[in-house]
Amino acid sequence: MKILLAVTAASEAATGLALLAYPPIVIRLLFGVEITGVADVVSRFAGGALIGLGVACCCGRLCGGPPYPCHSSRQRALQREKMSGFGGMGARPDDVPSFGRSHNVNEVSLAVEAQHATQGSRLRRSFLPSVKRWLREPLIHFLLLGAILFAVDRYVPPARGSGPSSQQIQLSLDDLAQLVLQFQAQWRREPTPEELTRLIENKVQNEVLYREALAMGLEKDDEIVKRRMAQKVQFLAEDVAAAREPTGNELKSYYQQNPARFAQPNRVSFRHLYFSPDRRSSRARDDAAQALAKLDGQPQDAKVAGLLADSFMFQDYYRDRAPEYLGKEFGPQFALAVAKLATGSWQGPIESGLGWHLVFVDTVIPGRVPAFEEIEPDVKTAWLGEQKDLAWRKAYEAMRAKYTVLLPAPPAQTAARAATMPRKKEIPASSGEGAE
Repeated sequence: MKILLAVTAASEAATGLALLAYPPIVIRLLFGVEITGVADVVSRFAGGALIGLGVACCCGRLCGGPPYPCHSSRQRALQREKMSGFGGMGARPDDVPSFGRSHNVNEVSLAVEAQHATQGSRLRRSFLPSVKRWLREPLIHFLLLGAILFAVDRYVPPARGSGPSSQQIQLSLDDLAQLVLQFQAQWRREPTPEELTRLIENKVQNEVLYREALAMGLEKDDEIVKRRMAQKVQFLAEDVAAAREPTGNELKSYYQQNPARFAQPNRVSFRHLYFSPDRRSSRARDDAAQALAKLDGQPQDAKVAGLLADSFMFQDYYRDRAPEYLGKEFGPQFALAVAKLATGSWQGPIESGLGWHLVFVDTVIPGRVPAFEEIEPDVKTAWLGEQKDLAWRKAYEAMRAKYTVLLPAPPAQTAARAATMPRKKEIPASSGEGAE
């Protein structure tokens, strides 16, 4: 038993020394958790306490005798006192003379009561020392200290910017490879050692400034930071849908259900003459109308056409252009007007966002719905986009359901006016699409 106590005392002292010197490592080995801030200080105090317990256990428990040396002698005295009530050792009640039997009966009753009282006091005396003995056990102390350390590290929030990891900036090989790839994409060559050093220092600078900003709490109540964090959550929700590749049957079914989405519009080829409002001012439209009269019946490549119009900053002839392209180039009003023109003659004037035009349409390619095999990549892109949108709306609805929005009460006049107005249909919560 003394050897076991000695081993326990030595282990307590060693654990206390380790906690006092390297508390994060010891706690990680014992409990598998990281400690920072207050937990680090508490673990050092616990290390000192364990050293004291080990010394006390070694000096006190190994050198002392039995905890209650008088317990056996006290029991023997009580036994002798009990047996004396029956006329001595070996005496029986029948051997007592008849004239003193009543007196002996009373003495027996008193002896029995005394025995019961002695047993009760003995139980009380044995229970309390047992509790005290358990409370003095070093193993109980060790377990309690471990529970306290775990609770402090679990429920006490760490100080911002505390701990050795906050003072370390570790760059992996992947980080360095990413820096090199970014440099190659921009400059089309490998970075020199000096350039790579500058790239690394720029990344370290960004990390240092980021951590210092967090330590000062600059991320709080920042609208740009909130918007960026919201974008990240949306991207994560969309990436869940993009992680699954669609099957061929799914793409064909999607193509058959959405033919108008893949329909190709009419494409036109035309030549135009430009009349600039900057050069002609308010006469631009009238000059275009006069030029149209001179071009009546002329082909699109007539030499006189170039002499009547102004130079144009873009093209004079456009081949196989869709209305979407013309809308971006000239404006939606011009694109719609050209789509309605007949072929084979000069027509106009037609206004665009740049000025006035006379247009000669030579060919029109009717729109059609291409076969699935022709546009399978486009169908896959459209399917993935729709799945991302569905995944985002579903994720947002689940997140939105956890919150209750509280709006301020309207002013008295606004409330009175709202009470007299008819109630409008309740608008459901927005899906939050297009978060910037």
